[in-house]
Amino acid sequence: MILASALLAFLPAGQPPPECDSLRDRMRDAEVRRQLQGEIRIKPAARGQWDLALFNDLERVISIDVVWKELPMRLKRGWSPHVRDVSKGEDRGRVHGGFAERLEPRGCVLLRVRP
Repeated sequence: MILASALLAFLPAGQPPPECDSLRDRMRDAEVRRQLQGEIRIKPAARGQWDLALFNDLERVISIDVVWKELPMRLKRGWSPHVRDVSKGEDRGRVHGGFAERLEPRGCVLLRVRP
């Protein structure tokens, strides 16, 4: 992690980290939802799951709101999807209604959602 932080310190201002470029490329065929401060890309994954990529293209920290009913996933009434942060390898458990994700300047995150 220290090495990644050191490498990020040498990126020119306004340039996204390399992992965000590769994630954006990987999600290029996804459905895009733009917000005032960021971007959500969503596409189906294996076994009924969904990949959700969040991007901050600004030079400041932002919060992106993810609201399940605004996304194309089909959820059973009263059902809360299970969320896994693929970027960090952490389970977030079941998330009811949605959540707000804090992203560092030019940052991104990849989440796997299982309805």
